[in-house]
This record gives sequence, structure tokens and C-alpha cells, in this order.
Amino acid sequence: MRIFVSLWPGLGDIMFATPAIRILRRKFPEAHIAAGLLDGGPGQALLETNPNLNEILVAPKGTAYSLRGIRDWTRRIRADHYDVGIELSFPVLWFLRLSGIPQRVRFGRRSFWWLVPYRDQRDRDLHASEHFLRAIDKLDGHSLRDDQGYDLVLTPEDEEKAEKIIVDCGFRNADHGNQDSKTLIAVHPGARCNKNKRWDIMKFKELCLRLAKDFKAGILILGGKDDAEAGEILFRELSSNSVETHNLAGKLALRVTAAVAKRCRLYIGNDSGPIHIVSAVGTPIVSILASSNPGNFRPLAGTFRVVQPDAPCVGCFRFPGYMGLLWGLRLRWYNSCRAMETLAVDRVLSACRDLLATG
Repeated sequence: MRIFVSLWPGLGDIMFATPAIRILRRKFPEAHIAAGLLDGGPGQALLETNPNLNEILVAPKGTAYSLRGIRDWTRRIRADHYDVGIELSFPVLWFLRLSGIPQRVRFGRRSFWWLVPYRDQRDRDLHASEHFLRAIDKLDGHSLRDDQGYDLVLTPEDEEKAEKIIVDCGFRNADHGNQDSKTLIAVHPGARCNKNKRWDIMKFKELCLRLAKDFKAGILILGGKDDAEAGEILFRELSSNSVETHNLAGKLALRVTAAVAKRCRLYIGNDSGPIHIVSAVGTPIVSILASSNPGNFRPLAGTFRVVQPDAPCVGCFRFPGYMGLLWGLRLRWYNSCRAMETLAVDRVLSACRDLLATG
């Protein structure tokens, strides 16, 4: 059997899909399983070491918005003669049909789930990964779960690079391999897709100052290229207050970022892809959420605390199918969140202290 799994290229979306891919492999151990990524595949590195995949296919950036791109990509998939197509992305059943794939399944409960919300809202708080797992259930009618969390395999090279970074930052003795007296904390102040998910950078500053004082913490600022500006602002603010800080935002490959976070006592970040990458490597997490529904988008496994403002509107951004398209688009492009603006530093600090004390 040849199985094509369509994935949205966002980092969090890819991590949400890894439990479904793992269960798919368990159900069909001899199958050829290929993951297809749209829009240039920025999260490709998260799948390259995944043992449950035979192949990763990456559509060039802009393919989904070009008739020529759709034609060429359809021809590519058609030539590979897949038996099954699984939609773990935004609606592409039409694409799977054009590609000649005879059996097609989706995670949505019905047609036009992306346009008109479900009337039945009983599953609106299910984790995103469970929605994807239910698509796999449709293939054979059986539910199989293992509760193993996300899959992310780091290579020895990833680990070696991360270890060198920690040493170069001065947080470990290169000759003896002993960590110094500082508590190493990773901070991600950005959120690539939804700016309204970002906690105020000055509140991150105050939080880090208090952690540095109370726990002798050293701060590693992590993130992608889109987070570089926020990372630089936080770096300058903390450095000017004599906090030992290193800004790595936009400077590391994805899996190396995960390996660096793995070596930290704590990770603090907004609702964004890196939260789920770090969840896969086991570092304790403080996840700051406001618009995002934690039932859908919390870390999947490990030790974590979700911190949210006390506001009735909190959790308005839900998994697709459980909110209107226009509302989802508004949240994607509207850059502020009044609820997030009310979240005090003490609330987040309390969660950090809790995890550091138990770690």
C-alpha cells in the first residue's frame, strides 16, 4: 500500500500530526508512507529523521496559489500511484482527487468544515493531535492510541552542536562537563503566525529579571528568523540589567533549537510551534496562552503549566471546524489581544517557580 499524508507546513501543525503518522505506521507496517508539505515546507527538518516515514515531498513555495503550481504538483503525486490520501491539513480532498488517489480521508467531520462551524461542539476541547488521529481511525474503523506524545528524533550531530552552543555561552565547563551554578532557562518571546499571541516583551523582561535574581538564571532566547527582532530587543533589555543572556533567535536550525532547549531547566513561551517542539524533548514548559484554546493547543506530553488571563473571552481561537472562518482569519491578522494585555508577570512567575522547585 502507498499512502500520501498531506500536512500543513507550520511547525505546530507538523508536531500535531506525528502521533497520527506513528499510529498509521503501526497499523500498516509494510506501507510506503509519504508526507507532503505545502508552501516550501519550512518544518521539513522535523520530519527528516522520523522513522515512520519513507519519503517527504515538498511543494515549492506558492504552489497552492498558482494554477501552474497545482498542475505540476498534481502530476507529481499522480505519477507515484498512491492508494490512500489522508488530509491532515487545510482542505485538499479536491487535490487528492485530481491526483488520482482512490481512497481519501480527512480529519474534518463533514464537508465545508473550514467554512461553517459544526453545530455539535462536544469535541471542541480535544487536542489537535487527537483530531488527526481520528482521521487514521477512518481507514480501518479501529481506534489505536499509545499516549506517547510527539515524535522528534534528534541526531548525534544535533546534540553535539547544541552541547557546543551551551559551552560557548559559558553555561558548562568544556573540560569537565559540569554545569555551573546558573539555572539555564530558554525563552521564546515571539509567535510567527499570530502576533496577538505574543505576551508583551517588557513583561518577558521583568519575568527574566526576577528569575535571574531568584534562581541565578541564565537566559537563552530562542526562536526562528521571524523572532529575531523580538529576541534582540529582549537581549538588549536584559544585558543592560546585567542578566547573563544569549540571543539565539534566528540563528539555529530547528532540531538544534530543540536540542538546546533539551538542555535547559525550563522553557517559557507563547503559543507557537516551538512549544510543541520542546514538548517532544521533555523540557518543563510554561505555556502562555490567551486567544488559543488550551484544550486544542496545549503541549501534548511532559511537565507543563498553561498560564492564561482571567477574562471571559479567553480561548476564543479553536481548532478548525469549531469556529467560523471569518473569526479565525480575524485572529490570524489582528495583532492585539486585550486579554493577553491583562496577564500579569506574577501569574507567569508563579508557574515558573512551581516547575523550577519541582525540577
